Amino acid sequence: MKEMQDLTQNFHALPIEETLKLFETSQNGLSPEEVKNRLEQFGKNQLEEEKSSWLKILWRQFNTIFIYILFAASIVSIIIGQWTDFFVINAIILFNGLIAFWQEIKAKTSIEALKKMTESKNKVMRNGNVEQIISSEIVPGDYLILHEGEVVTADIRLCESSGLMTDESSLTGESTPVGKDHTVLLDEKTMPYDMKNMLLTGSAVVRGTGRGVVVKTGELTYFASIAKKGRESSPETPLTRAINFFATR
Repeated sequence: MKEMQDLTQNFHALPIEETLKLFETSQNGLSPEEVKNRLEQFGKNQLEEEKSSWLKILWRQFNTIFIYILFAASIVSIIIGQWTDFFVINAIILFNGLIAFWQEIKAKTSIEALKKMTESKNKVMRNGNVEQIISSEIVPGDYLILHEGEVVTADIRLCESSGLMTDESSLTGESTPVGKDHTVLLDEKTMPYDMKNMLLTGSAVVRGTGRGVVVKTGELTYFASIAKKGRESSPETPLTRAINFFATR
């Protein structure tokens, strides 16, 4: 089953029966024993935390080879009596470092906000009974029940739906609600935000009801891929590229 979770967005193209069979589950949900096994296998349904202090992030912006070269150049400027060059070089170093620091802090804040959006409680079928659990305890193969006003906390292949509409603005930026249903989509290359039979982590139910099987959790969700991009280093700015060019010449 883990191999199937690693495939790229193809659950929308599978019939409901095949999806349930693939995850060895049913509309009655999983047993407590199986839930325990899958929690051990897949981990909790939550985004990874990046534990970096602001001071460490700030230091990272200046702890690079080209910054060391520039600083050395500024020291040479003092030795030869070029005080103007000394102040200009160090001003550039400081300005560039603070800009990079601000960008990384902004990305970190955004990721923390995204994580809070996925912390919720959901109704799930377990051994034929409806239970309410915290979102971090959801596992692949769980059969979730969603109603109006609830946050989607895992990627779900819909099995039942009634007048279902979701708000996917956190994923796409579009504020218009999106209609959802459980019919099969034949095009396997459909983009995640165009999968009408999938509910994606981070979206919210604004109308109707739906039930479905969880196909991706935690770091494997589409939502997590957005957060991952936020953790990646920002593209080099023109100023950074210029400094890099002169520092290596």
